[in-house]
Amino acid sequence: MNLSDINNIELLSYIKDYVIEYKDKLSNINIPFGCEIEFENILYDNIKNNIKEQIQFKDWTLSYDPSLDNAYHTYDLMGGELSSPILSDNENTWINIKNICQFLRENGACNTELSGGHIHFDNSLFKDNYVSLLRLVKLWSIYEDIIYRISMNFDTNIRYGIYTYAIPVGIKYKKILNSSYVNDFKTLLSVLKISKNYGLSFFHFSDKDYNTIEFRTPNGSINEVVWQNNINIFMHLLNTCLDNNKDWDYIDYLLKNYNNLEYEIDNLTKLKIDKAKEFGDFIYSCDEYKLDFMKQYIK
Repeated sequence: MNLSDINNIELLSYIKDYVIEYKDKLSNINIPFGCEIEFENILYDNIKNNIKEQIQFKDWTLSYDPSLDNAYHTYDLMGGELSSPILSDNENTWINIKNICQFLRENGACNTELSGGHIHFDNSLFKDNYVSLLRLVKLWSIYEDIIYRISMNFDTNIRYGIYTYAIPVGIKYKKILNSSYVNDFKTLLSVLKISKNYGLSFFHFSDKDYNTIEFRTPNGSINEVVWQNNINIFMHLLNTCLDNNKDWDYIDYLLKNYNNLEYEIDNLTKLKIDKAKEFGDFIYSCDEYKLDFMKQYIK
């Protein structure tokens, strides 16, 4: 199925009643990853005490994050972040993520405009791989608006915190791509690692503790379906950049003719169905994943 061949009215009608199913396994893509699940509006000490009783979460790390603490709570620490161990695409991982989301819901946690959901992917397939790293930056520069809208999950707005903690960088990356001196892996990585708080962050690339590519765009969520779909999207985005059979000449054409006005902040939430279909067709071959993608994009 090519999304681009489907009439938008027909697609909207179908997507309206479409339900994303939670899956036992996603694909045969073998890229290890980790999650940072931020949550709000619950006493940090309550989560800290309750999670100690959960043997299944013993490898997860709980930390307090002052950016998630509502200013009205003067005396008690509120909110926090749960960081996963290194995970892979298997049934145990998805059971674990589902259980930890359920644990947070049962304890009264929620998400507002403050919290995010960061995903780290192992970067070993991109090390010293100038071509694939360049492709990733190109795709981000063209489809950043699509990625931010889908990163809203099923919300109607991008969280306020992106302007500090997940800064849009499409136009900055495009300028890097147009720089004549950026013509090797080391130089490209050095200019990409400037800040931790970009929506697509290379700050921890070659870092001894993380050594990852980090996606920081998603709104916070304690919905396991959203987490799985977000992970699936970014995993396929990375895997696509390793695929020499994709039409990379077409991507170069799009980038060359891309209008810089598209990088304006207001464009990050606009519905651009044709462009989203193009992106979905480019990174996915599975029909179900394409529909999952479009459901979360359209809302």
